[in-house]
Amino acid sequence: MISNEPHMAHDNELDLLEHYTVQCAVPILLQLDNLGTGLLGTGTFFTVADRHFLVTANHNFEDLMEVHKEQLAVPAFHNTEVLHTLGPVVFYAPVDDRLDVAVIELRDAGLVKQLQRHWRFLTLAHVAAPAQEARDGSIVLAGYPKPPSANKNGWTPEGQVRGRFLFARTQRIPTTPNNADAIVDGRHFFCDYEAAGTLRDGTVVPSPPLPGVSGASVWERQPAVEGVWSAEAALRVIGVENSFIAGHHFRVTHWSVVADVLRAISPEIAQAVDAELHL
Repeated sequence: MISNEPHMAHDNELDLLEHYTVQCAVPILLQLDNLGTGLLGTGTFFTVADRHFLVTANHNFEDLMEVHKEQLAVPAFHNTEVLHTLGPVVFYAPVDDRLDVAVIELRDAGLVKQLQRHWRFLTLAHVAAPAQEARDGSIVLAGYPKPPSANKNGWTPEGQVRGRFLFARTQRIPTTPNNADAIVDGRHFFCDYEAAGTLRDGTVVPSPPLPGVSGASVWERQPAVEGVWSAEAALRVIGVENSFIAGHHFRVTHWSVVADVLRAISPEIAQAVDAELHL
């Protein structure tokens, strides 16, 4: 766990938050005979109106041939070499390519049951709008930076890419950075990602580059939790990570974009989104 926040929270709570997000952040892989296993990005499973989706960033697949989309795979559980191929899937994305999200529908019911044994499938109840006020340390980014063993394209010729889980705490930047481009007002926001972060023991370490984390859910810790505290109650997904500038920030697409993509899939899903989300 690394922190880009001024003050760190209680270790026990951080342990629980990290344990929760590691069950939600899914590395997305592709196996090709001539290249090995590649880490494309990170995603999150959702169930909406009894249909099952993997939400991630669309640019993870921009160079992917159509024939390879059924060869996408995810680990059977965290940090294992056992992979499940997703099989037949349907891709949905915004028309505006500046809005970098992808909603991938899983069509294999048997696979979904297998994945649900070890991965959390979130619902719309786990999504919220960002808080009006940016608070230090309230943002969590959890995903899989490409490991050092991968070459520049992210491919490891021998064995599976395990990935290194990243749990980083930071905060939203209240204004748009001067070096940001292709901004859609109200649909993008930015979070601090400094060149170095602090481990729990106080050690300052370089912040890892974020290729491989693209498509990860960006979470916000809620200001207050009703009833008994839990990591699930304390965190809400507010967006999808898209890109970063080393030592400065990462860009997030607001989850309202995902909601719009979902609405366009079917009237039943649109009804569920409208009933449960207020973004």
